[in-house]
Amino acid sequence: MMNVARTKLFLLLCLLSQVFTAAVFAEEDETLFRFSGSVLNQTGYIGLRGDIPDAAASDWYSLTSARVSFGKNSGQGRFRAELWTSYASVTGRWDLSLDEAWGEWRPRPFLAARLGRSRLQFGPCIAFNPANSFVTRNIFDSRSNKAGQDGLSLEILPLLVAGEQDLPVSLVMNASFILPGDSLEQGASAGPYDIEESSALGRITAYLPGTSVLGPTELGLSGDLRRLGVTGVKGYPPFATGAWLSADIAGFVFGTEGAIRSSGYRAASVAGAAVTAQADGNPEYEFAFSLNRKIGNFWAILESDYNSSKDKWLGFAQLSRTIEDMNLSASGLMDFDTLAARTAIEAAWDLTDFLVLRMQLSWNYLPEKWDEDLPSVYAAGLALECFF
Repeated sequence: MMNVARTKLFLLLCLLSQVFTAAVFAEEDETLFRFSGSVLNQTGYIGLRGDIPDAAASDWYSLTSARVSFGKNSGQGRFRAELWTSYASVTGRWDLSLDEAWGEWRPRPFLAARLGRSRLQFGPCIAFNPANSFVTRNIFDSRSNKAGQDGLSLEILPLLVAGEQDLPVSLVMNASFILPGDSLEQGASAGPYDIEESSALGRITAYLPGTSVLGPTELGLSGDLRRLGVTGVKGYPPFATGAWLSADIAGFVFGTEGAIRSSGYRAASVAGAAVTAQADGNPEYEFAFSLNRKIGNFWAILESDYNSSKDKWLGFAQLSRTIEDMNLSASGLMDFDTLAARTAIEAAWDLTDFLVLRMQLSWNYLPEKWDEDLPSVYAAGLALECFF
């Protein structure tokens, strides 16, 4: 067993990715460098629940954050990094997150290797994502799913390997080795972590062209093993398999995705958590359906999700409209078991090409009924974001 602090592992990954990328770019005289970011200030009022015990809690909040991203592209490689920081004036707390930092080398058109911290995103649903067991989405949290995972990923396009370059069908295979970390396991504490608690992920994605009323279609299959060196239920580490389908049918975009996970998968996936207490129970399963349609300036989304471990249905709906330089949207998330609901109305005005004014109103019905108790009943705020 090799016990290595996560921070040291990640710094080593960053150093290797820098060397890795520099070697690739050294072969290219011309590379494209991109630099962008934004500064955001959010101010508003939160109506806390009456039974919140902290009498010192402030109902007013002010949060200033900044995001910077930069990257390079060349014929055989890419590099990207994104840094986010924020300051909450009420608590006096600074937060800092390195969301992405990876280098990618593509020695052949059909082969790519990526090293560093990158995001794992797959599956067609917006509010739910059961096929991707590494990500927990929160449609009401602007920071949800922003941080990536640390590790090494390989991508291969088997049809190109076979010399089939003119086929309308695309097939992509990915394999990833992922180091343990806070961005990976919910509720994990900062290292040190054992290297044997790393994870493995594989997925296959097929893209099919549209024919007649059936538009472009995506099919996917994934599987993962968490905490590779830890014995779990029936002698195996925690594991999951997922699948998804997305298709444009006569202008309606239909999506569905699901997953089957070993008993106690979520709890057993946390680094350092005990798995011996997990009984040989039935596997957990979750599935979600999505339907969205864009007509002119309107965009409507309907989604539903069922989780067997919680034995409950969730529903989500969103309607948005774009009017010249303004975007309006209304959304709602409902727990059909407790009838608890979360709603929000948002508006964004493009004041200039680089300045956006945002307004948000939200209301939580029965906030104490959610799995994680929500502290507020309602909130209202304004935000001003400057892009560069």
